[in-house]
This record gives sequence, C-alpha cells and structure tokens, in this order.
Amino acid sequence: MSLAGKVSICLPVFNGEKFLSEAIASALAQSYENFELIVCDDGSSDSSWEIIESCALKDKRIIASRNDERKGLFENYNLCMSKASGEFIKPFAQDDLLFPETLTVMTDALRKNPGVVLVASPRKILDQDGAMTESAPSYPGSGRIAGKNAVLTALKTRDNVIGEPVCVLFPSKFIGKGFDSNYYSLGDIEFCLRILAQGDLFYLQEACVAFRRHEQSTSTRLINRMNWPLDFVRLGHAYKDLLPEIGATEEKYMLETISRVALEFKDQVTREEIDGRDLEGFKEVAYYALLALGRNEQERLYYRAKCEGMTRSASWKLTKPLRKLKAAVRHMPKDAVED
Repeated sequence: MSLAGKVSICLPVFNGEKFLSEAIASALAQSYENFELIVCDDGSSDSSWEIIESCALKDKRIIASRNDERKGLFENYNLCMSKASGEFIKPFAQDDLLFPETLTVMTDALRKNPGVVLVASPRKILDQDGAMTESAPSYPGSGRIAGKNAVLTALKTRDNVIGEPVCVLFPSKFIGKGFDSNYYSLGDIEFCLRILAQGDLFYLQEACVAFRRHEQSTSTRLINRMNWPLDFVRLGHAYKDLLPEIGATEEKYMLETISRVALEFKDQVTREEIDGRDLEGFKEVAYYALLALGRNEQERLYYRAKCEGMTRSASWKLTKPLRKLKAAVRHMPKDAVED
C-alpha cells in the first residue's frame, strides 16, 4: 500500500558512472522531505554499482538493488516502480537533474487540481560539460489541459509534448502495467498517453528539471539504434480510433509520420547524433532513404514558406490587378487579342 504524501523517485541505471553521483545528489537535495529514492542497477560494467552502494550507505532514503540479468530501460523502470511505496511516482534518469523544489512544486500541482493524473514540467538542457540552456516549453504558461487534448496534440505533432521521464510525476495508482517494453524509444510517451486516458495533464510554466544531452546518454544510444521510427507506427496503430479527430486516416497518419520522422532524422544526422558509417543491411537502406526524404521535405517547406511570405507582401497585393489582366489575356482567343 502506498504511503500518503510520499514520493518514490525511480532511477534505473546502466553504465551511468559519469553523471550518476550528480544525479543522486540532486534527488537527495529536495526541499520536499517525504520521499524515497529507488535505484536499480541493470548489471552495469562500469563503476555505477559502486557509486550507488556508497551513496546508499550514507543515506537511508536510498533503496538500492542490482539486477542479475539485463532488463533493458523500460523493464528496469518497471522494476523500480514495483518496489515503490509512495503515493506518487517520480521517474528519473541517471544523466539528469532535479531542482531542489521539483517534488514540492509537482505534488502541490496534483493536490490543488483534482482530476489531474499527470504533472509535467518544461526542462532545461544540460550538455556534458554542465552548461545549461533554456528550451521552449510545449505549452504557454501553467495550466490544466484535458487529457484527451494532450493525447491528440501528441498524435498530431508527432512530438513529445509532455517531456522525458524526468519531466513528469503521477500518482502511483496509475502505474497499471507500467512501461511497454515493446517500444524501442518512445515507451515513455506511450506510458504518459495511457495515463492521460484516465484524467488531465497539468503543465507547469517554469522548468524544475534538467535533461542532459551527450554522446553516451541512453537517449542518444536509442537514437543510434534507428528503431525509434517504428515506435511512431506503433502509436498510430494503438490510437487509430482517435486519428479521425485529427483529420487523418490510418494511412494518412503513417505517410505524414514518415515525413515528420525524416525531418527529425535529417536534423539528428546534421547534429551528428546518428552516424551511418556503422550501419548495414536494411538499417543502412533506411538511413539513406530517410536522409534523402528529410532533405526533400525541408526544401519543400522552405519554398512553401518563401512563397507564402511573398504572397503576403505589399508588392504582391499591389500587382494583383495586373496578374488578373495578364491571366485573362492569356486565355482569350488569339484572334480576339490581335483585334
């Protein structure tokens, strides 16, 4: 049975030695006192387990365990949650940071808004050197968003409008079956959408967490496996009954998804997050196909925006009568024009 008011911070770990101590320290520095930190090491081959053991010896709020065999990210999240005794679940990640007021702000939003089943925060972006930058929030200002509307927005934009695991907190009674391990990379999005089928989202205005991007991060490793586009297909199948509400058939959704994926894929290649040199077989074919499609789609969007800008210009409006006259003359019989 969950304990009222208690938060269970769930931290799955795999080879996270570089930033793990900093992540754990940020969790332990919460102004909200009623929490436990559940850390499950997934058979790390680096010094992660030694770091976890050392921290657990110093702070009894840490509940540490080590898996006998590799579970994978989403199953390891589920294992963490199975050990949770709190009323609330706060997913966390080995590279990320919680700000001191994270738990206070998020639990407060849940308590003050009955019917809200998920709280999400914007996040700041950390690089591997610790430099922190702002990122654009998914929604303007703080406020309540109908769960179904949040789901429809995610389907329509093919974007993570809720945020990574570090960005959310929810009541433990909504764990259900937990993360779906059939997803390669978007299991966190699918889990949040499933929770939002049962209530509303409360989106905070100010960032109270930091998400780290670096070459060895779990998210980067998942991107490099190139399986993540298949997760968008799975989401389309899972929510096919809602697709008409965003003006799409299942086929249209899939085709639009491929275009969106290709644009993101091209950007990831440009940022050198994906490297095609180590690929082979179908993944190599997909690499070059998506890259080419992404470049074509970007060019199409560029010229579309350029044309739209031109048609809104003053000169375009002023020459409208002349263009009409020219078009009329072009369609007149030749002998009429000569007369």
